[in-house]
Amino acid sequence: MASLLALYAVSLLTAASVGHGRYVQVVQQAADEGTLAKTTTLPLAPGVARPVYTFNDCLILAMLVLPPRDNVFWHALSPRIPASDLNAPPLRTPPASLPQFRQCGDLAVALENPEIRSGYYHRYLHGDWVLAGALLAVLSFQSATMLLLVTVCGLLSALMLLSAYAIWQGPAASRPRDVAFLTLAGFLALFYALPVYGRSLSFAPSDIVLIGFTLLAYRYPLSGLTERGFVTAVALFGTLTAIFEFLIGAIPAGLIVLLGLLALDRAPVAPRRVWLALASYAGAIALALLTKTLVIAALSGWSEIAGSAGLMARHIAQTGWDMTADHAARLEAFGFNVEALKSNRALSAIYGLMKIGYFSSLVGLGSLAVGLVVTAVLPLVLVIWGAWRALRTGDSSKRRRELLLLAAAAVMPVWYVVFTAHTIVHAFFMVRPMVWPAAVLLAGTVAFGVYRSSVANAPRSVCTEDMKLGG
Repeated sequence: MASLLALYAVSLLTAASVGHGRYVQVVQQAADEGTLAKTTTLPLAPGVARPVYTFNDCLILAMLVLPPRDNVFWHALSPRIPASDLNAPPLRTPPASLPQFRQCGDLAVALENPEIRSGYYHRYLHGDWVLAGALLAVLSFQSATMLLLVTVCGLLSALMLLSAYAIWQGPAASRPRDVAFLTLAGFLALFYALPVYGRSLSFAPSDIVLIGFTLLAYRYPLSGLTERGFVTAVALFGTLTAIFEFLIGAIPAGLIVLLGLLALDRAPVAPRRVWLALASYAGAIALALLTKTLVIAALSGWSEIAGSAGLMARHIAQTGWDMTADHAARLEAFGFNVEALKSNRALSAIYGLMKIGYFSSLVGLGSLAVGLVVTAVLPLVLVIWGAWRALRTGDSSKRRRELLLLAAAAVMPVWYVVFTAHTIVHAFFMVRPMVWPAAVLLAGTVAFGVYRSSVANAPRSVCTEDMKLGG
């Protein structure tokens, strides 16, 4: 609850002290200088230009550009968005100075006429919007987004440096865990598509939460916390994840991180701690979202909430999506009919997973083959190997570690199947959370290998319980 109050306080302070004219100036400058239309390339696809900022960035900027319609206390709860995001047609084709997404065309109209038809956007906690408003109140758009990228890279670098130093100078008993975290950080640095997503107002904040919690759990192992401290830390992690969730996969990625950190902890994880972690994480997210819902309902009635619930239902359904005529023709050439896909949830889910694979080049350094290895082949191989290790061991603590890793690997596939329509429509960025299962599984497997090597080469007296990570 304290995190939500802090979020509202920052939002209220920004709304009261920064006029929307400041945001119009900052966004217009970013458009005029070409910053918003910036593209980048990936190492294995140097000829393919990929936008650095996407429709979520334009949507967040439109929220800032539109002035408050009511008092600042109400405006601090939820932003307003252009009417086209309230199920109306697009307002305009985006100009060349903006990314080529529908929401960016709406942003162009909002820059010219802040009084356009709009409505409140109550669906999320909007931590991205609050953070963007605070940063752009004092920084240019380029400086603010570069600060986000530097923060993400700095956290990953700190995790790699600390774990590498511990491998060099630390005790042999902790080496499996140190190598595991170095592997995890290195894998994310290589395949997390930071050149494409690391500067985004929508993606970078949740990345900071995920990687920051991983770094803290490395420095201060969860098993070393008191039960009260453990619950508090996990609940805070869940709340921050919910605050910066824009339906970009932060919540399932956070669950993968949590399960992975429990599996990679230096001490065997008690079943009670696992259940406490799951309850604290899920409970904190549910409480945060429920609090926002009840506040909005109390102030404006349940009708405001009904629209959000309806859209969420469409994300879960298998029919809330469509495709262009050329894509439909390609599917029909392979014997698939769009309406047939929509009429069968299993087929829709399979199509969603195929789209995730199609866009995996984004996390494969630009290569589809590498992307498929990262998102499908490597996790599948490591899952089979981990399941084999779990079946062979007679040690319950070792089996529990393996099962936690396998549970972490299952999170994203389950999420894709549940949120079928959302996965299909937004596969080009929902592929990104699939890097976390591969990273966590690989870290656990490497830890197992280091442990086995240590046991084979060390005197029996050195093989302490702490060395049993992954073994």
